[in-house]
Amino acid sequence: MESILCLVTHGTVMRCFLLDYFHYSPEWFNSESNMNNCSVRYISEVNGENIDNGYIYGEPKKKLVI
Repeated sequence: MESILCLVTHGTVMRCFLLDYFHYSPEWFNSESNMNNCSVRYISEVNGENIDNGYIYGEPKKKLVI
């Protein structure tokens, strides 16, 4: 059975969700940019494994490293 979950949220909340859901590191959280308005991030499940497929629309601009 396939489940679909649609989160409509702000960028920081999405980053917090991904951090917890995929057990990403704090370093990932700090390096990941907030998503742009109307961005879509695709998360799927294949053979019981959750996969972060990244942005399929509205990828955020990369952070400048100074």
